[in-house]
Amino acid sequence: MARASPVSGLLAVLLTILVCSTLVSAGVVPLGVNYGTVANDLPPPSQVVSLIQSTIISRIKLFSVDANILHAFANTGVEFMVGIGNDQIKPLAKAEYAKQWVQENVAPFMPATKIAYLSVGNEVISSSDGEMIWDLQFAMQNLHDACQHAGFSTIKVTSAHSMGLLQSSVPPSNGTFGEGAANILRPILSFLARTGSPFVANAYPFFGYLGNPNSTNLQYALFNSSTPHYDNVNKLTYYNMFDAQVDAVYAAMSHLGFKNVTVVVGETGWPSAGDKYEPGVGLENAKTFNTNLVKRLASGKGTPLYPTRPVETYIFALFNENLKAGAASERNYGLFKPDMSPVYECGIMTKKTTSFPQAKIATKEWCVVKAGAKAADVQAAMEWACMQVGTDCKPTQVGQPCYMPNTVVSHASYAMNAYFQSQGRHPWNCDFKGTAMVVKKDPSYGSCTYPYK
Repeated sequence: MARASPVSGLLAVLLTILVCSTLVSAGVVPLGVNYGTVANDLPPPSQVVSLIQSTIISRIKLFSVDANILHAFANTGVEFMVGIGNDQIKPLAKAEYAKQWVQENVAPFMPATKIAYLSVGNEVISSSDGEMIWDLQFAMQNLHDACQHAGFSTIKVTSAHSMGLLQSSVPPSNGTFGEGAANILRPILSFLARTGSPFVANAYPFFGYLGNPNSTNLQYALFNSSTPHYDNVNKLTYYNMFDAQVDAVYAAMSHLGFKNVTVVVGETGWPSAGDKYEPGVGLENAKTFNTNLVKRLASGKGTPLYPTRPVETYIFALFNENLKAGAASERNYGLFKPDMSPVYECGIMTKKTTSFPQAKIATKEWCVVKAGAKAADVQAAMEWACMQVGTDCKPTQVGQPCYMPNTVVSHASYAMNAYFQSQGRHPWNCDFKGTAMVVKKDPSYGSCTYPYK
C-alpha cells in the first residue's frame, strides 16, 4: 500500500474540519433537545425561540402537545418530535379517536410548525400495565392512518423505549431483547419497518456508568476512553459507551429480523449536580459528556456498526426543571438555567454572547369554579371538560389524591383547570358559561396537585 504524503494527510484533516464546520453552519447536525416544562420559573416560549436560534440545535422533543410552544416555533424550521402521554394510548387504540386527536393536536400547527414525529407513550413496555402495552401497537397504527388521512404523510409515528428492554448489551453484537419484550416488539418493529419510522431509544451512558461505577467505565461513558473495547464477534472496536449502546439496539433488532430500522436516541444526558450519594454527577462530567457528544454528532459519522448512518440525538434537557421529583440530579440535566444562561459551554452556541437578558417569567395561572355558580351548571361544565382530549380527570376518582373532598365544586375545579392548562391557559378556556374564573394562587392541597403546563 502506498504511503500517504504529508500534504495529502493535511488535506484530509482540513477536509474533515471543513465538513464539520459546514454541518454546524448549515444547521444540519442531527442534534435535538428535550424541552421539558416541569418547572415554575421557565421563560415563555417566545424567548426560547431566540435561544434555540442562537445554537446548532435543529430539533426539539416535547413530552406532550404544548400549543404555546408549537405556535411559537411556527416558520422557524425547527423540527419537532411531539410526545403523547401514556394515558392517551388506550383511547388512541380506537381509530375514530385517533382521527379526532390528529385534527385537534396536529392540524392546528402544521405546516407552519414542522412536526416530524409523533412519539406514542414513553417507555411503555417497561411498565406493568399489560393492557396499555397491548394497545400501543394499535395506537401507533391508528395515528399513522389518521395522519395519512389528514394529509400529514410526512409525519412518522414511533414510541420511545428504555435500554432496560435489553437483556444483554455487552459486547454490542450480543444485544438482545428479553423474551417478553421481544414478543411485544415484533409487531411494533414490523410497523416501523413498513412505515419508515425510527426506533427511539433512551440511551444514557450515565446510567451505564452507574451500573459499574469505576474510573475506567467513567471515561468510557464520557467519550474519553483511550482503551479500545473490542467486540470479538463483529470484530469492531468501540471507544465510547454511547456508540456501544446504539449498536446494541441495532443488534437486538437484527436478532429479531429487522436490520433496516434506524435508531434515534430520544434521550441522553448527564446531570450537572445531584445528591452526595449519586456517583458521577457534577458540572465537569456533564460538560465533558455533552461537549464530546456534540463533537461526535458534528462529525457526521455513524456508529462502528453503521458508519454512514448519523445518529439523530436529543439531549436531555434544555432547562433545569425545579419541580421534577426524585433525586437532585433529576432537576439538573439542563443545558441552560431558567434565565437562559448556559449551565456550562458545550459547543452548541453559534452566537458568542457574554450575557443573557433576564427571562421574563410568565405569571402562573389556574382555573377554578367561581363562587356562587349554580351546582347544575358546574356539574355540566365538569362533565364536558372531562370528555375533552387532553383533560385527565383520573385524579378525582375514588382512591385518587384529588377525590376528597368529594364535592362537585372540588372535582369541577380540578377538571376545569386540567382543560384550561391543556388548551394553553387562554382566558376563554376558563369561562365555562360564566361558572369559572382564573386565579393566581395555586389551588393544590395536600397530595392533590393541580396541573400547570
